[in-house]
Amino acid sequence: MIRSVGRSLEGTKSQGHVNGSGAPKRSRAPLFGAVGLMLGLALAGCGPSKPFVQESPFPPAVDPAKATIYIETPTGIPGNTATALMSSFKKYAKQEGVNFVALRDTPPTYSLRCHFNAVGDTAAVTVISICDMVDGAGRRVHRITVQEPGGTTQGDPWTSVGTGVSDLIAQRTVVAIRAWLYGGNV
Repeated sequence: MIRSVGRSLEGTKSQGHVNGSGAPKRSRAPLFGAVGLMLGLALAGCGPSKPFVQESPFPPAVDPAKATIYIETPTGIPGNTATALMSSFKKYAKQEGVNFVALRDTPPTYSLRCHFNAVGDTAAVTVISICDMVDGAGRRVHRITVQEPGGTTQGDPWTSVGTGVSDLIAQRTVVAIRAWLYGGNV
């Protein structure tokens, strides 16, 4: 027995018309439906196209020499390493001509939000830095990622991360910021 939508089809006869060959006459409804679907799809292609992937926004038209950047307190990093990192950021910003501002008295052009992870085992530790440049509205306009080897450790991975590693991460981050501000895409 075949059931369709709760009713039995057993014992029912085809209600279709018979053509000259004795076979039931087929309905043209599926053909019209298929043609209608194809026509609808063809017409849908005539409208304005929109990108499937939203492009990331470009930075506002700001003179790179006048752009100011506020460094937010980094997350995921121990206090002593964060202090050394902030000093390195300032040192390299001065060398590269990037204007970091200490206070948010006047709204900065951008804010730099960084998160750090130190991962590894007794064989090797890697420090991963993810820094987002955000505009005044809080929208990310650029992301900088840096990975540096840290050393080896028997416990907390941060114990093997010296000031040399945080200094190198700060240098690479500031160089990437400068390249981005001046039109490079690092």
